[in-house]
Amino acid sequence: TVVHQWLHQITEDGLENWSTKEVTSNSTCYRNELRLLGVRGQDLKWAMERVIRALAQVLEDPQGRWILKAHHRANSEFRVAMVKDGLLRQFRLDRTFIDEEGVRWIVDYKTSSHEGGATKDFLESEVTRYRYQLNSYASAMSNIEDRDIRVGLYFPLLQALESWEPDLNDR
Repeated sequence: TVVHQWLHQITEDGLENWSTKEVTSNSTCYRNELRLLGVRGQDLKWAMERVIRALAQVLEDPQGRWILKAHHRANSEFRVAMVKDGLLRQFRLDRTFIDEEGVRWIVDYKTSSHEGGATKDFLESEVTRYRYQLNSYASAMSNIEDRDIRVGLYFPLLQALESWEPDLNDR
């Protein structure tokens, strides 16, 4: 939650106004936000270090910087809705923008980490796990605009972006 909030803040402030030094200097803010979320004791220290590491790694990663930089029609924490089977479904997109080729991107941040080997297998399993969710996001956006869409999961702690063309029928 805290990492998501601060990634949004970075896009609001402008990527060029952030550095790893800036990330580190906000540690008191992260601590306070984590405490408000009920994190205490040793968990607080661990969580704060994790927030700092995640934000710093995004800023050090060319893919992370590309996701956060100013793009055409870029939004963070963007709300979109659609009606499916007579029910209103509402979504909040972590990051969406139109790239240099005119493709709409929808990126969902995942702050999970993977210790040990087989990172590729872990990332593939996460894509499988979240494919339906991101395809639903893409379907909702396809009701708003007619353009190619690409979706992705971005893992700050792994500096990894897994992306695909969504199946707009798989929603």
